[in-house]
Amino acid sequence: MVKLKLNKYIFNIIILIFCIGFISASSSFFIEQSTDYNLKFSCELDGYICPSDTSCNVTIQSPNSSILINNNESTNLNNGYFNITLNENQTAINGEYLMLIYCSGGGKNDTSNIIYEVNPPGIRQTDQKVESLSVGIYFFLIIAVILFLSFLFSNNSVPLKWTFFIFSILFFLISINLIFVNLQDQVINSRLEGFFEGFTIISWYIFYFLAVLLIFMWGLTFINTVVYKDQLKKIRKYGDEG
Repeated sequence: MVKLKLNKYIFNIIILIFCIGFISASSSFFIEQSTDYNLKFSCELDGYICPSDTSCNVTIQSPNSSILINNNESTNLNNGYFNITLNENQTAINGEYLMLIYCSGGGKNDTSNIIYEVNPPGIRQTDQKVESLSVGIYFFLIIAVILFLSFLFSNNSVPLKWTFFIFSILFFLISINLIFVNLQDQVINSRLEGFFEGFTIISWYIFYFLAVLLIFMWGLTFINTVVYKDQLKKIRKYGDEG
């Protein structure tokens, strides 16, 4: 009875963990890496909304100090708003971009600048998000430890023991991936990004392998159970006839 309650408690915790949400914040000038993006900005001349005949040219400097866009004309959306479209190649580098804007209209002109950031998720890294992610990582690690201890010290059947072991590996890998995702969002070194991405790909292959292993193990257990029950029925039948 104690073992049954322990197993029920462990699996209830697993279900609860899957329901945990992570809080995040977003900004209009935080762009997802390697995606097309319509970068909209507003324009004022001498403190007033730019007139309809205003033109705004844009120059953008990438994080590696190269000129990404050189004095390109933006699209006038009217009411003082303009747009310039970035393609996925122009958002490929992770980091901060400097956008210089030169606007002229109605006999007036002015310049301004905007700094925006490109990162993999396209959102602002806030303390709240980092703290929430850290809580999630700790929870997954705790579940991994509980499942591994259940594998080591429980006296359950072989399939159930190895199920604990496999799930402990899965939750440990999830924790490591969450850590790497958080680090990848904050680094701008392409080699480190490649390493994190490579580990994520390897993790997915491990997930698939463990899933197939679980299906095979429990399928074999189910078949053995059916065969065993059938043999018991035959034994009882022949025993009654004898």
